[in-house]
Amino acid sequence: MNTAGEVFFSHHGSRQDKEPHERFLSASSEPETAMIEKKHGTETRKTAHLAGRCKPIVKDRLMAIAKDHGWTESFTVGVACEQFVENSIGEKLGATVAATVSESVDERLKRIETHLARLSLEDLYEVREVKLYQLELFRAKLPPNELHALREKIHNQARR
Repeated sequence: MNTAGEVFFSHHGSRQDKEPHERFLSASSEPETAMIEKKHGTETRKTAHLAGRCKPIVKDRLMAIAKDHGWTESFTVGVACEQFVENSIGEKLGATVAATVSESVDERLKRIETHLARLSLEDLYEVREVKLYQLELFRAKLPPNELHALREKIHNQARR
């Protein structure tokens, strides 16, 4: 009889280089095969099972797409679900981008609006200064009744 670690020969003459399992002398509650963790082929897949119900017209159209592309029903459902999730993520991303762009544009326009308002106010002050300066010139050269008539005439023409 051979000992562990030696090369074993089967009754067919082929060589076996594996050591035999050790025997346990104490009893076990379960057989040794029950303690070995078995893995089924589907447990190692990178995909998950998905099932659901839909209207018959939806399934018919989905199967038409599958047929056009030469896909299986399972693959087609997977592609449809992936596209739905991607579109949902895209919609959320689009809403976030739209809000960010809108906020950025509003902030930029607010600065421009403030700048234009300040410029308009400065222009208004300058126009008023010119008006007051010219009024003083006219007062110095015209009698009061002619100055009053001229002011009314200019006022009426400007408001037409």
